[in-house]
Amino acid sequence: MLNLQLDKDLFHEFITSEIDKRMSKSEPLPYMMDTLKACEYLSVSRPTLLTLVKKSDVPTYSVGAKKLYKRSDIEKVANDLCERAKEKNYDLLEG
Repeated sequence: MLNLQLDKDLFHEFITSEIDKRMSKSEPLPYMMDTLKACEYLSVSRPTLLTLVKKSDVPTYSVGAKKLYKRSDIEKVANDLCERAKEKNYDLLEG
């Protein structure tokens, strides 16, 4: 089993700097995102996104075969992940 110990301040500084880097070079997010954009935004795979969406009861909007998500709903998923990380001392593999 892999056991990593992270300094909380260093972790927070790293995450903040990565977010700042991405935000400075990214274009504004659209109101609605397809699955690929939502995966890119959260930096997760498609199966992980679908699991997160199902657990969080995020509504999907279908246009033909394409599924769309409201940006605000995906941002809520991201915030929930951050809160979960804090509760578990930044160990997302726990429980």
